Amino acid sequence: MKFSTGLKRAGVMLALSFVIMQASAQKDSTAHSPESRAKSITDKMKTELTLSDDQYNKVYDINLKYAQKNTEALKEEGTRLAKLKTMKADNTEKSRELKAVLTEEQFEKYKSMRKEAKTGMKQKYKNRNNR
Repeated sequence: MKFSTGLKRAGVMLALSFVIMQASAQKDSTAHSPESRAKSITDKMKTELTLSDDQYNKVYDINLKYAQKNTEALKEEGTRLAKLKTMKADNTEKSRELKAVLTEEQFEKYKSMRKEAKTGMKQKYKNRNNR
């Protein structure tokens, strides 16, 4: 039995689209790895808070630790609310650790940055629900 050219072409296109989707999914998973999130956050903090090289390394280690914890918390079984409570407690502990590394002025600016980010997330969530 011979397949028509159109059917062969459709099969090839389907296989090709599957390969592209797989590659895209792998790219996205590495873009959102704990390491890349920690680096992105720390780079922003370096710019906004003018971190020294020593502070940068310590802040990166803290950000990585909590990015990994958040990744694990999201994988855990349980309700979304329970996961959010865990991550909120982790963020409180993270702030305590950062306070020990940052100057008083830097920490105040960090708290301000967090507040702005929280407001932005609330607005984004609100806009998403109003669509």
